[in-house]
Amino acid sequence: MGIVKTEAQRKANRLWREQAVAASDAEAIRGPKLDEWSARIPAYAYTSLCPDERYRR
Repeated sequence: MGIVKTEAQRKANRLWREQAVAASDAEAIRGPKLDEWSARIPAYAYTSLCPDERYRR
């Protein structure tokens, strides 16, 4: 015999899960900015396609 969930319990669990996901997303957006090498260097660094001449080969 298992635990029987009512429709109200399912709805409450779904709402709690959605709120947790929304809070996690908001934290990721407002969180600290990345200051690592890959975040500071432009795309295609050290290739002929790099937009920054200092990193272009």
